[in-house]
Amino acid sequence: MVVKRDYLQAWINIFIRHTEDAKRLKNGDCEKMGLLTDQQVIEYFHRSYKAADGLWFMKMEAKHGFDAALELDKEVWKVMPKIQARVVKSMLRLGEGEAALLKSLEAKLSLEGFKFKVKKRENGFQIQINNCPWQDLMMKGGEKNILEK
Repeated sequence: MVVKRDYLQAWINIFIRHTEDAKRLKNGDCEKMGLLTDQQVIEYFHRSYKAADGLWFMKMEAKHGFDAALELDKEVWKVMPKIQARVVKSMLRLGEGEAALLKSLEAKLSLEGFKFKVKKRENGFQIQINNCPWQDLMMKGGEKNILEK
């Protein structure tokens, strides 16, 4: 099955648009206008991100079937972490090495609402995930079958 680039491009455009909106609303601009607090702006974009991901999958599944939607979703999530890593690394002004990697992973997991613990090891570190918000959303939405694939 061939999936048109429009689906992926629409998803990317949403992400970019929200990123650009967030940049325009930096430094409390929204709060200064009496609209939303910085925390509310963060929550808005966080919810929009989750909704866009879920809606994209549902629309793809409705049009092309579950297996095709899942396959394309896997392809998207092979690329998305690379984008996220570059953004976090840039925002935190991190260099190279293990300490930078750990700091960026902690930031990503915290931003997405994961509950986790970091254990330092002699040869690196271990991250123990205690709660995954994405898994919680799928379970809540009755999408347990996705987790089994």
